[in-house]
Amino acid sequence: MQLQSTTNCAFWFLAYLSDHKGVVPTRDLTRALGFSKQSIVSSAVKLKEKGYIQTVNGPFGGYMLCKPPSDITVQEILELYDDEVHLIGEKVPQKSGCIIDNLKSFLIAAEHGLKQTLCSHTLADLMEDAGIAGE
Repeated sequence: MQLQSTTNCAFWFLAYLSDHKGVVPTRDLTRALGFSKQSIVSSAVKLKEKGYIQTVNGPFGGYMLCKPPSDITVQEILELYDDEVHLIGEKVPQKSGCIIDNLKSFLIAAEHGLKQTLCSHTLADLMEDAGIAGE
C-alpha cells in the first residue's frame, strides 16, 4: 500500500504543525518537509475546509492547527483524501482451495487489524512515541 501524494503531504503537514505551537509559515513547511509550496497549499485547502487547520494571512502568516493532536486519528487523515487501506487487490482468484482460502482469510484479517490500528492512533500518540509530547 502506498499513500497518494496528497495524503502523504497532509500527514507530514499535520505532524509538523502538531509539533509546533502557533503559526508556521509556508516557507518553514516547505523547507522542513521537502514538499513544494504548491503541494502544501493544495493540502491546506482540504485541511482548512475540514477544520484541521486555519490560515493566517499577512507577512507573519502561515498555518496553525485547529484541533488538538489527540483528536486527529491516522485513519481520518486517510479518509480526508479517500485513501483506502486494502491488502487484497481487485483481482482475487475465484478458484477455491486450501491455500487460496487461507490466504484470503489471512489478508482480510490483516486488513481489519491495520484499520483498527489506524483508527486507534492519533497524532498525539505519535508525538508521545517520539518523546515530544507536551513540548
